[in-house]
Amino acid sequence: MPEQKQKLAVTIVAVIAVLALAAVSTAADDEKEVYNAFAVQMVQGMSGTIEINITRWSTPEQRNMLLTTLKEKGHDDFMKALRGQDETGFVQGQGALARANPFPSTRLHAAWQSEKDGKRKVVLVTDRPIGMREASSANRSLDYDTSVIIMEFPANDPSADGTGTLHMALKLGYDEKKNTLEVEELGQQPVRLTKITKRD
Repeated sequence: MPEQKQKLAVTIVAVIAVLALAAVSTAADDEKEVYNAFAVQMVQGMSGTIEINITRWSTPEQRNMLLTTLKEKGHDDFMKALRGQDETGFVQGQGALARANPFPSTRLHAAWQSEKDGKRKVVLVTDRPIGMREASSANRSLDYDTSVIIMEFPANDPSADGTGTLHMALKLGYDEKKNTLEVEELGQQPVRLTKITKRD
């Protein structure tokens, strides 16, 4: 397997594992968190800072409903259910990234977190912003309309910086025979979040 494809396969396995994690409530439902993350997209040679705002956490019941919908009804119904959730926050670029992005901010529809093996993982899920030109093109990219941010921090040090990935264009599914989630990613590499700092 070529190195690029091997890296992508490992990344997809990681996404599946994190999406399937059991949610553990480690914060009050109304606890707000704001992060700055340095984002690097190696393929396009772009980098800059994004701001991640979490305004509320999805409940375990909401998370389970989304995963059950994906398992029983498929990706399209999962996305309908996701878009029907109350907003959990938003993401916006800063500086050059903000000027290059036709969408000033992206609203988050699901947010959950878990702790395992000394690490705290945060998962943020939303629908990918799609412009009018792409929407009218009937391109296969329209099937990849899910975006996921995965952040990881040391569980025993709330002030420590974290790392993560931003997966811009995913298509989710469920393999009934294997009883596993499936993830397809459009493009070569996710955006790397090399330094994630929590703001006071």
